Amino acid sequence: MAGNSASEITRSCTIERENTALVQLFSTAGASDGVSPPLSNYSHGVVVPGGMKQLHISGQIGITPEGTIPDDVGEQADWCFANVLAILAAEGMAADNLVSLTTYVVGEDNLAAVRQARQQALGEAAPASTLIFVSALATPVLKVEVQAIAASVV
Repeated sequence: MAGNSASEITRSCTIERENTALVQLFSTAGASDGVSPPLSNYSHGVVVPGGMKQLHISGQIGITPEGTIPDDVGEQADWCFANVLAILAAEGMAADNLVSLTTYVVGEDNLAAVRQARQQALGEAAPASTLIFVSALATPVLKVEVQAIAASVV
């Protein structure tokens, strides 16, 4: 990377939305830029300009508003993302406002169901993302948990 300017090693795009002015970095960076393109629908980095409202969302589990935890990991994942979206909506935000997601999944066998739920819930939103396989979550029946950070224009 020596001798390369930031503009040479990153390509950036702006997400345009009424209440969003986030800049995604490395979203389309190629191997020649020193960073491999994302393997899925996410960004390698997201910049939140100063003065924006930030919302930090605690890890959301697959639980319904009535307190039921489904046995099926796909249903749990659907509720994780539905809960994240509900919290965003309560603050006047949507999936496009997501800056970062951290997803915890119990067991690699559950990955496909979690990815499908994410795609269905988030559509084209591409926040910076990390997915971590864990041996267990706080309660044995839980198979997925999603933590998020979002930002919007104040």
